[in-house]
Order: sequence, then C-alpha cells, then structure tokens
Amino acid sequence: MTNKYIESPHFKDIVELIYKKEFLDANLKLDLLLLKDQDNFFLNNLKGVILLNLRDLDNAEIYLNKSIILNSSFVEAYSNLGIVLFLKKNFLEAIKNFEHCITSKEKLDFYYLNIGNCYRELSNFQDSLKYYEQALSKNPNNYEIFFNLGILYLSIPKNFNKAIFFFEKSIEINKKNYLSYFFLGRCYNLKKNFLNAIYNLKKSIEINPEHYKAYEEICYSFYFTRQLNLCITFAEKCLALNPKNTKSYLAIFSSYQLLGEKDKAYKFLLKALRFNKKNHEIWNNLGVNAQSKGSFFKAKKYYNRSLKLFENSHALKNIGQCFFESNNPAKGLEYIKKAKDLPDSSIAENESYIFHSNYLLDYSQKQYLDACEEYRSKVTANNVGLYLSTFRNLKLQNISPIKLKVGFISGDFNRHAVAIQIIDILQELKKISKIELFFYYNNFKIDDVTKEFINLSNNWKNILSFSDEEVFNIIKSDNLNILVDLSGYTDGNRLPVLIAKPAPIQISWCGYLQSLGIPEIDYIISDPHCIPQDLNHLYSEKILKLPNIWSQLCLRKISNHPLKNTPALKNNYITFGSFNHDKKINIKVIETWSRILNLLPNSKLIIFLGKTLDSYSLNELKNIFFQNKVNETQLVINSHKMPRDQLLECYNQIDISLDTFPYSGGTTSLESIAMCVPIITLVGSLFLSRTGYSVNMNADLKEWCCKNEEEYINKAIYFSNNIKKLNDVRVNLYNNRLNNPAFNNKIFAQNFITILEQVWNNHKIQNV
Repeated sequence: MTNKYIESPHFKDIVELIYKKEFLDANLKLDLLLLKDQDNFFLNNLKGVILLNLRDLDNAEIYLNKSIILNSSFVEAYSNLGIVLFLKKNFLEAIKNFEHCITSKEKLDFYYLNIGNCYRELSNFQDSLKYYEQALSKNPNNYEIFFNLGILYLSIPKNFNKAIFFFEKSIEINKKNYLSYFFLGRCYNLKKNFLNAIYNLKKSIEINPEHYKAYEEICYSFYFTRQLNLCITFAEKCLALNPKNTKSYLAIFSSYQLLGEKDKAYKFLLKALRFNKKNHEIWNNLGVNAQSKGSFFKAKKYYNRSLKLFENSHALKNIGQCFFESNNPAKGLEYIKKAKDLPDSSIAENESYIFHSNYLLDYSQKQYLDACEEYRSKVTANNVGLYLSTFRNLKLQNISPIKLKVGFISGDFNRHAVAIQIIDILQELKKISKIELFFYYNNFKIDDVTKEFINLSNNWKNILSFSDEEVFNIIKSDNLNILVDLSGYTDGNRLPVLIAKPAPIQISWCGYLQSLGIPEIDYIISDPHCIPQDLNHLYSEKILKLPNIWSQLCLRKISNHPLKNTPALKNNYITFGSFNHDKKINIKVIETWSRILNLLPNSKLIIFLGKTLDSYSLNELKNIFFQNKVNETQLVINSHKMPRDQLLECYNQIDISLDTFPYSGGTTSLESIAMCVPIITLVGSLFLSRTGYSVNMNADLKEWCCKNEEEYINKAIYFSNNIKKLNDVRVNLYNNRLNNPAFNNKIFAQNFITILEQVWNNHKIQNV
C-alpha cells in the first residue's frame, strides 16, 4: 500500500514541495490523498511531519499518534513524535518515543543524541552525558553529537574550556555549521577572550549572514575591545534583520555613550523603549545617560523604574553612585551594598563598594579590610582553576638578573591624573641601565600621553581584550621580578590577575591610596607623612616609604605661569578654592567651609567640580551652602569640564586652597602647590586622608596642617586676616618651586629604584 503512494506522480509532487520547503502547498496536496485513505499510517506520519515543519505542533502530535495506532511498529512515527514532544517541552514523553526507536537497531546515534538532548533540557547532566557518549560510540563522525556536547557543557557554569573543545570537534567534522562557530564565539566572550570570539563569530556570519544572533553576540566583543564603531555597525546589521532587538539598541547606546555622543546615545534608548517599556536594562541605561549629564534627580527616577521591574545589581550600584555624586555618601553606600549582596552581582559591584567606602567619615578600616577579603573570595570562586595554578608561588629561574624587570599595570596610561604624576619618573627610570620596564595597558584610549608611555619601552602590551587567565600567562611569560599595580579598585583595574600572583613581588603605588587588603600584594609605596610608623598596622601590605613624598607631579606638563603674589593684595578680599572631585565634597566639608565663609563675609569660594551638572543638581548643591547661611555672592561653582591648562590657570584667582576630608586631594593638592597656592588640610589616619599633609610637609607648610575641623577653620581665618604673611607664603612657594621634592623627578626616580632593589634583594635572601 505504501509503495503505490511512493511511486505515484501525486506523491512525488508532495515530496518535491517538501524538499523545497513549500509546506503549505504540500499540506494541501496531501489532504487530497488522506481524503481517500484516512487510515493510512504512512500518510498520517507524513501529515505529522508537514505540520511539524509548519510549527502546528498540537495537530502534528494528533496525526503522529494516529500513525502509531495504525502501525505500532513504524519507527519513523515514534521518532517524529519524539521531536514534536521535545519542541512542546514534554521531555519525558519524548524520551519514551525515542527509546522505542532504539529497538530498531538503526540510526542509533540519532536516537541516543535526541534522548541526550531531552535529559539536557531536564538539567540531568549525567544521563544527558551518558546518552551523548552512547551516540558517539555508534557514530564518532556525527558533528551534531559534538555540537550538543558543547551546548551541554556551556549550560554548566565555568565549563567553557570543555564546551570549546566539543564545538571545535564539531567544526573539524563539519566546517559549514554556523551554529558551532556562533557558540564557540559565545564561549570565548564568556571567557573574555574577545579576539577569538570575534574570529569565530565572523566565521558564523560568513556561513549564515541571516543569523541575527551572531551580529548581536559580536557587538559584545567589539564593545569590550572598545572597537566602538564596529560595535555600532554590527548592531545596525542585527537591527536590519531583527528591528526590535533590544540588545543591539543597548550596544549602540553604550558605544555612543562611551564616545561622548550622549544625545545620540539617548535617541537610541528611546527607540528601544518603543518596543519594550518593561525592559529594566533600558531604564537603567536611561539613568546612566542622565547621570552622565549631571541630572542626578532624573537619573534616580530612571534607576528606580528599572528596580521596580527587576531588582538588579547594575541599577542598585548606579543609583548608589548617583547618591555619592549628590552629597549623600551614606545612602549611596547602602545601595551599593545591596548591589554586591545580590546573587547576580559581579565583582564590579564589590569593587565599587570598596572604592566608595573611602568617602565615608565613619567607615572603619576593619570594615574596609573585611570587604576586601570578601572581594578576593568572590574573585577566586569565579575561576578556581586559575587560582589553584601551580604558578601561584612563582620563582624566577634567574634569581640574579642582569636587569631588574619591573612591570606596571594600569588602565590609566593616558591623560589621567596618575599618568601626569608618574610619566617623568618613568622617563628617568628608562635611563637607568639596571632596570627594564614593562607596561600592561587595560584601556583602548590612545592619546599623546599614551604615546609617551609606549615610547618608554619595547615591552608594551595592551591587555584589554584578554581574559584574566591570558593576562596572567602574558605577564608570567615576561618573567618579571616586580609587578607594580597603579589602579587598585578604580575603573580599569586587573586585580583578579594580581590575585593569581603572576610575579614574585607585587606592589601597589600611586593610583589607589589605600590598602588593597589582598595578601598577594606584598607592598604599598608611601612616605613617612602618609603612613607614619604607628599606622603601619592598618595595612595588609608591608610599607615601603620613599624619603620625601609618595608621588610627584610632572611640571613639564604645566605650561601655566603661577602668580608670585596672592590675588588678595589687589582684590582686598580672600578667595578660597577647591578643585577636588565632587564626591569628596560631603556635607561635613560643606558645613566647615560654610563656617569659614560666615566668619569672613567678604570672602569668596570658587569650586571647580570637573564635571557637568544640570541646573537642578547645581542648585541642590548650592542650597546646601545657602542652608548654612552662605551668601550667594560668596559662592562660585563651576560645573563644566575644561582643558587642564585652563583649569590650572584658575589657581591664579585663588589665595588659599581648601582640602577635602576624609578623602584628601592627591593630584589636585600637587597642582595647587605647583601653582603656588597654599593648602589648608585636615590630617586623618589613613593614606588617602594624609596626602594633603604630605604635600604641605614637602612644601614647608607644616603650620597649614590641622588636627580637627576647629583648627581647620581657625587657620583659614588666621591666614585670611594676615595678608602679608599669606603673601610671604606665596612668594616662598614661588621662589622654591623647583626645589620642592614633589617636582624633582630625578631624585624621586633614584629613590624609587633604591626601594625596588631593596625588596628584590630581600626576596633573593629569602629564596636562596
């Protein structure tokens, strides 16, 4: 009976239509046959197959069940029914049908594979693996088995390497399976091995240019390697295939946001919002955009909208940072703590929590170090394999190298405060024949300062696109003696790499003025003023103390000429100034500054925040001063960015700089003294709260350092009422500017290499 259909012209037409994927026409023609022969098991099975391809799963199930009732030994109907039930997520029933097929002893690799797929969907790893292995034993050249093994291991956290192995095996057998390349690219993205991800995703797109998911995935790779124009291009290609693809809109937004085109970025978020008003990521990024424009009130509204849709760590962290920028650090840290404590949080939330805790007045060092330990535990738990490496306790083959190999790792080798401090020191180190410099740059930005760093050494590597494990291996292969971290918990750090200990000696310097609380960091570089002997116990690291100051400033990068005389001589009133980051200006600082202004009603205070604020946020900040009875004519707040040379020129309007607390100025304090403006500073107990003190001590301004707020206020009044003495201080700073140890990079470099040699010699003694 079956043969008569197979040989008939009408049936051949149906088969041809199925081959052409013209299933609707095939269905109509088959119905004509079924009208004449409704109880034909073969035709009912074929009807089920056509309906399966039309995604009419319920009716497909009915016809395939009828085929089985009509002929209980017809294996093809069981197999097709198994596929239908799989697609309907009825995995247990699907398994029963595939098991029935096994009795035929044919196509066993196919049936075992399908049973394995069912168990995978049921999250039954062991049974899934067992059936995949049985499928392989029947046909070791079936690429689909290897592909599905890859999917199985990809579904299990931290099994990326095994997943990669099986996807690559699948590709060896079938180089035309675009999905193998796609998932291989996804694996590499998850490992943060973006270069390999890009290669495989491009192969997937080459094979199937219509697969929009590959464009979506490669955007992730391009964004994190900061190939932002390519990210935008491929996101637009994805949208051409899938116009409502939210992830592509978000990729375009993030790229334009990073490129500084915030208005254009905002427009793409609005486009995404048209399609999906309940997407928490869109609302979170609306907050990011508003916050970047200084619209903190609006940003908080967007973040709260995101959190109402889904309590996520990104929005919690962002709203926390928003509170820090609007002078409410306690509330800010509360939100960031919630973010880091969520199960879906990443180490970024822990880093943000640790970093922002430094701005609080009442946060103990014990709390801080406990948070660092929590961070370290989270990092190591995320990649156990790397942190159990046999290379953890690295010993160099050559314990007495001809040249001391010293590496510096940072995301700030550009026009950043840290780079401006150290560039001339490193220029001097380059001249010393007994040291070889290595640089590991975790950023995409290349500017004139970056080029200076690149020219310092042949050992320059951009590590942004490499995973932690790859960076660890890169640094380890360089066989360093000493690795110096310049980032700490700030953006662009690679602390997880340092926790893996790629160098025998690891030092924290300059970029983060606090303990890292990580045992793999051996030393922190400071000076006798920032960390006096009686405060050594507050740090997990051993303290290396440079004789004068912890860092210095590159005067070569300052073209401005400081005024020799204080402006008050002409103005007949005192002008105070603060050029510190707005996060450092807390309520207590504002209250203290306000008391000074109240006691000196003719004085002015000029604040440069270094960032844009909208009118609402700016007025909110001003109102805090006004609530403390400061006259509006006394206050000038500049809330826009300006080039560094213009900002430095503004010091010529200032008589006295007012330092912030508990987080003192670092680069800003050095710049103030470089422009011959003395600083009133409150001396705290931690490195970051004593940098103003160190700068003053090196400028012979000990009497400008205060033990408490009352002394801070009294000294501001005293120097303001003694214009001649204030001017003498200014003249002295001017005349001795080039003799200040904070600006002598040659002496600093010699002191720096001396302490590096000391720690290396100690290491040699301990490891002989």
